[in-house]
Amino acid sequence: MAAVLTILAKKSAYPSSRYFALLTPLVYPVFAAGLWAVAAGAAQALRRPAAARGLFRALVGAALLVHAGLFLPDLYRLEEKSVPYATTARWLNAHAEPGAPYFYDSGGFDLRYLPGYYATPELTPAVHIAGNGPLYAADVERIQRDLMRRFPVSYFIRRPGYPWQEPERFYRNIVESRNPPLHRLRRRGIVTEVDTRDFTADLREILYNTPEDALEIARAAGEPIFVEYPGFRAGRVAEETYGHVARGTAAELVVHNLRDVPLRGSFRISGALSIDAAEATLELALPGGGRDVLRLPGDRIWTLETPPGELPTGRSALRLAVSAPAADRLLVMDVRFVAR
Repeated sequence: MAAVLTILAKKSAYPSSRYFALLTPLVYPVFAAGLWAVAAGAAQALRRPAAARGLFRALVGAALLVHAGLFLPDLYRLEEKSVPYATTARWLNAHAEPGAPYFYDSGGFDLRYLPGYYATPELTPAVHIAGNGPLYAADVERIQRDLMRRFPVSYFIRRPGYPWQEPERFYRNIVESRNPPLHRLRRRGIVTEVDTRDFTADLREILYNTPEDALEIARAAGEPIFVEYPGFRAGRVAEETYGHVARGTAAELVVHNLRDVPLRGSFRISGALSIDAAEATLELALPGGGRDVLRLPGDRIWTLETPPGELPTGRSALRLAVSAPAADRLLVMDVRFVAR
């Protein structure tokens, strides 16, 4: 019977412990009876019936050694039963840029486990909708496409062979996330939580860009500037719309001039203020030394355009400060440079 269950487990994930747990009290005596039958048969073949008991003990000892050597060491190293959420969380916490978003190919389903069970305190899980079917897949891809545009430094987690190719063209780096003990057990046909016929079932791929990659992507696309948001964090503004959020009353953006010469033009900034008033004053300290002061509403997203000025070559700072009354958070959706 144990042999039949092992063969079934190699063929499909369905004969797993959840279906056969009630048979465990029966499997042990059946397995022991099978070993005794083998020992008795061997003793009979050797014409030494008295050796049956010693052969049985040897077989039981061999079975225990196999169990202890091939099963228990990897079992005690397991961090999850199938999808490698723990190893993925550990990699993200160690390598991802603070404040960046990460999202799964499946949308919100996997977020129940990561960060549900494995915290990523410095990062933002994104795309929380869950469902199925072609319309759902189209919605997820639309949201993820907007995330990649607004957050080029981000992390896309997918199953190997996932059919949507845009992330593969957009991201410049890929790393595999897998639980090696689980993989070894599955190769032996021991763990049946996931399909043992598919050796990528417990594998996930993390596609990502570094800040240097994002800068080069903007340059290759012909953009005049690239903006970094130090101290900001990806935040959900509404439903599945995300922006750059900074806590406090002031923030500083880093603007990279991607041309070899100074540029003349205006910044077009979309954002919002978290305040307990209808409007507040926003002060801007522009690259090149210019300043601007505006009164902006506190209950909706606005778009402003700064006076024309010169943007020096290289990198420079664009500072925002809110007063009267003070804000507890600043939201920046987009920063564009308009040549004048």
